[in-house]
Amino acid sequence: MKKMLSRASQFGISKKQVYDYFGITRQGATKRIQRELAEQEMMGEIELEVKKYRQNKDYLAGSRSLYMNLDIKQNYHIGITKFEQLMSKYHLTIAPLRIRIVTTKSCLQSWNYRNLLLEPELMLNAVNQVVVGDLTYVWIKNERYYVFNLMDLYSGFWVGLSIGKRMRAEEALVALNSLIELRGGANLKGCIHHTDGGRQYFSEKYMAVINRWGLKTSVAGNALENGFAEQRNSFLKHHILPTIKSGSIKWLKAELKRSLQFYNYERKQKTLGWRTPAEFEKLMMSLPKEERLQKKLYKFGKKK
Repeated sequence: MKKMLSRASQFGISKKQVYDYFGITRQGATKRIQRELAEQEMMGEIELEVKKYRQNKDYLAGSRSLYMNLDIKQNYHIGITKFEQLMSKYHLTIAPLRIRIVTTKSCLQSWNYRNLLLEPELMLNAVNQVVVGDLTYVWIKNERYYVFNLMDLYSGFWVGLSIGKRMRAEEALVALNSLIELRGGANLKGCIHHTDGGRQYFSEKYMAVINRWGLKTSVAGNALENGFAEQRNSFLKHHILPTIKSGSIKWLKAELKRSLQFYNYERKQKTLGWRTPAEFEKLMMSLPKEERLQKKLYKFGKKK
């Protein structure tokens, strides 16, 4: 309204003529201008929060995720629909990212195993039932680094991450040992360890740890059958890793640890009822098995 009145005056149009044209009073126009100024001030504050959050925590955070994780309702007293409209109005939205699924090649040893996630009776109702793993990479100062990750499929909790300049079994083993340390090896007996069959997961050292703690090896036949890990990999690569600042490998590992802490303990997710993975695990594991959320797995987009 303020801009409209200013432009109208440039053409010799009085304020009263503008008010009459839009059917409003001078007082009504004043209130509207005040609302616009208040909105601009509020969105200036929100824009700073959004940019800081995307720069340091989630590079491609969408409007709904920002609404929940920045506590917009509590801090600014606006609803989700209004917030999404304002994000679009002030050009703060991000276009959906199109991802081409790429997976590593399976090794000969992996051909001895099948995809256990396709078993029709498989139903998840607890942590430590299925862990999915994959690797991705990130370019930092013209250097390529590989990131191995393991995630609990039930809660979405990242249970193991490692970063290094080579995609060797040693780096993959760091993530696996993190899983053992976090969950406790004895609690992982019978847990399905699902990957795309890359050779790193079938090295002698890696398989020794798998066998020692009684994990079950599962291998995807193609990228679609490892879709759970691929989706999380995409999120890791495009949302989390861009927030990691450059530095020495020691610094990068510390930054990755920071990102892991944020994802598991701070970032609320829609699929978890707008809880963090840690909150979701705590809630579900406090309930009797029959009252927990049950998750069915899918085969090529169709329920078994």
